[in-house]
Amino acid sequence: TFRSQMTDPEGNIWYLPKISECYQCEYSARLYINKTWLDKVGLGIPTTTDEFYTALKAFKTQDPNGNGKADEIGFVGAITGWRTEIDLQIMNSFIYNDGRNRNRMVVKNGKVDVVYNKPEWRDGLRYMNKLVEEGLLDPVSFTQDASQLKQLGTASQDVLVGAFTGGTLNSISSPGHPVQKNYVVMPPLKGPNGFTSTAYFPTIPQIGTFIITSEADYPDAAFRWADWMYNEEPSLYMRFGEKGVDWVPAPEGTVDPFGNQAFLKPILAWGSVQNSHWTFDQPGYSTRQMQVSQVVDPAAKTSANTLFIAETVMYEEVAPGLDEVLPNLFFTVDELDEIQDIKATIIGYVEETIARFVTGNMDIENDWDDYLAELDDMGLDKLIEVTQAVYERQYGN
Repeated sequence: TFRSQMTDPEGNIWYLPKISECYQCEYSARLYINKTWLDKVGLGIPTTTDEFYTALKAFKTQDPNGNGKADEIGFVGAITGWRTEIDLQIMNSFIYNDGRNRNRMVVKNGKVDVVYNKPEWRDGLRYMNKLVEEGLLDPVSFTQDASQLKQLGTASQDVLVGAFTGGTLNSISSPGHPVQKNYVVMPPLKGPNGFTSTAYFPTIPQIGTFIITSEADYPDAAFRWADWMYNEEPSLYMRFGEKGVDWVPAPEGTVDPFGNQAFLKPILAWGSVQNSHWTFDQPGYSTRQMQVSQVVDPAAKTSANTLFIAETVMYEEVAPGLDEVLPNLFFTVDELDEIQDIKATIIGYVEETIARFVTGNMDIENDWDDYLAELDDMGLDKLIEVTQAVYERQYGN
């Protein structure tokens, strides 16, 4: 799969990528809720959209932060940041949605399609609009950026936010801020028809890490060096640092978050001050085993890494398979010329209308047909047609 995503339509490979199988990143669109508030209003962690609505209603009416003010914000997100878009997870209770960065396209029985012109998409918009209309979803979610979301989470000595979207707890505050202790991850919510899913962000080769130009004096030697970087030893060094200084092989009998024999034991936490490595931006292959199978202390069952892995498993269980998400595609220049303006216009329009439908600027009942007609006028059929042809060329039988 990685090779096909690196190969152009003429069969050429022009670069060598960085490949990082970040398990937690692949299922990173999460919903967080204030467990402290849930306890105060006598509710459990929501598992359905109806239960989520009930929790938000209680947050807004029962003063769970106890300051005597009606200042609680039920649910909030942002338009920038890692997985902070409101629709990214909520819509997955109605229809699969992988967000603006992956274009909201799917593959069903080998046929490419979009999700944002379907009745289920409309149902998801109705649900989010209901939350806004009842003061449970803050409309600022469709204008504020990631830094403003963090300010909202920490600006007051009283906790103000009941639920938020994000890839980690750091969406609501700086790392380690005391406010984070209030929040837990909700499971992917089941919608009114029992549907549940989550956005899947499959690992793709990351371009721009190694290219040999025509000016290279020894291109063969350069390629051999880059090719060697994909071996385990250099990949471990580039991702984790020096063996014996930053990490050691996991001792026999130590376990990873899944209870299996661990692969490595970090000495310095990722991001600590060190002199062995600074980043992982060169050719190499950091496998899922390297990143996930790290030693955990069985006594520390609530360690951040162990919890994060457990949360990821919960989301992975409802994610679509590789044959259902649209993989990375390699378009020719002519194909890009044909659809890039159409694609950009439609992506922008869908983003705009999510905000307008949800906040009430467009009426979901009266303006829906006009919305569909506008998508058609923008060239949606052509976008699907060209994408289908490229998909078949790369992944067809």
